[in-house]
Amino acid sequence: RVTTDVRATVQSFLAQAEYSGEIVIGFALALVASGSGIVAAIMVSAAILAAAAMLVYRAVGSAPPKVEGAATTGVNREQ
Repeated sequence: RVTTDVRATVQSFLAQAEYSGEIVIGFALALVASGSGIVAAIMVSAAILAAAAMLVYRAVGSAPPKVEGAATTGVNREQ
C-alpha cells in the first residue's frame, strides 16, 4: 500500500502531465489547421489517436501476470 500523500502527489503529477499534453497538442493542431487547413488538422488528430490506440492495445496485451492472493483493482482484463 502507498500512503495517501504519495498517492495524491502521483495523481497530481499525472493530471498535470495530461493537461500539459492537451495544451501542447492543442496548439500544435491549431498551427496545422492555420497552415494547412482543418482537414489536415483532423487527419493529424486521427493519426495521433490511432497511435495512442495502438499503445493502449499493446499495454493491455502485455499486462503482468496475476499473482495469487494479490489485491485486484477491479479492472477485468479477461473479457
